[in-house]
Amino acid sequence: MKNIFLITLFLGFSFSLLGQTIDEEKERQRIAESGIKSVTQWTHRFTGDKLNPTGYKTSVTLYDKKGNAFEVQNYRSNGSISSRLLYKYNESNQRIEYSMYQNPDGPNLILNYKQTIYYDKGGVKTQETIFDGAAGYRITYEYYPDGKLKEIVKLDRNNKVDERWVYVYKDNIHEISVFKPDKVLSSRMIKQNDANGNLISDIRLDNKGNELTKVVQEFDAKDNLTLKSEYFSKKLGNSIEYKYNNEGRISEVIKHLPDGTKFTQSQYEYDKNGSIIEERWSENKAQEFSRKQSTFTEKGNVIETDSYFAPYRYRVLYKYTYEFY
Repeated sequence: MKNIFLITLFLGFSFSLLGQTIDEEKERQRIAESGIKSVTQWTHRFTGDKLNPTGYKTSVTLYDKKGNAFEVQNYRSNGSISSRLLYKYNESNQRIEYSMYQNPDGPNLILNYKQTIYYDKGGVKTQETIFDGAAGYRITYEYYPDGKLKEIVKLDRNNKVDERWVYVYKDNIHEISVFKPDKVLSSRMIKQNDANGNLISDIRLDNKGNELTKVVQEFDAKDNLTLKSEYFSKKLGNSIEYKYNNEGRISEVIKHLPDGTKFTQSQYEYDKNGSIIEERWSENKAQEFSRKQSTFTEKGNVIETDSYFAPYRYRVLYKYTYEFY
């Protein structure tokens, strides 16, 4: 949990500063339109090719009438609750609080993570307070007049700066300087966007200016990501190629290795509503494909998912039941 600050920052801020990603918002709207009150997931294991008809409850997710999940209960196979996740939202459906209760060693759940998010009148994130199970800290966000991110600061429970990210922009390039602790340069990142705002280059340097990693991305005329190449200390590592169907959805992901060989890492098939009905994937070119096959209702609610994990020769069927408003 202590690394969540860095993880969040590396994932980018294009949508997270508003508290919700585009995909999350689409799913919220779909759930609200379907009138879903709760979803229960059931797990049915296989012995060989024989399905165990007696499944056990894996999780229950509760939704408000706006389509926001406000509680998730996860269960062990013996029926006891393993964790409980609670969410709160503002009037704009932005998440303002997240709490996680769990205890892997016993039945009594304890709070081991809590995040509270604050926004300005325009719905832009300004501050987070976080308890990671051991200590609390705070993250503040500051912006330039044009709305671009200017600075992110992480402060410990004594209000001392633990980490500072400073953003500087010029044309289609922006540079991020990371100071940890405060005023001590730890690393820098240089990001470049094309004319459509797509990230085409992401370089990370150490505090002496040496290149550590570089990611180069290519896009097609429809702004679909087609190739992502990773460099480590200026040496090409793996490249990931993306192919799309006629509807603009990813149909195949191909992994190119440094030795010049390649293999299909994953493939996707969709129904007429855009729901993934089959997914196949492999971690290396010699490995059998794992797969997931799902069925959905006309409104896009998943009914069941038949999953097979090739490395473990493990097959399981997930079934879903619903309550509606």
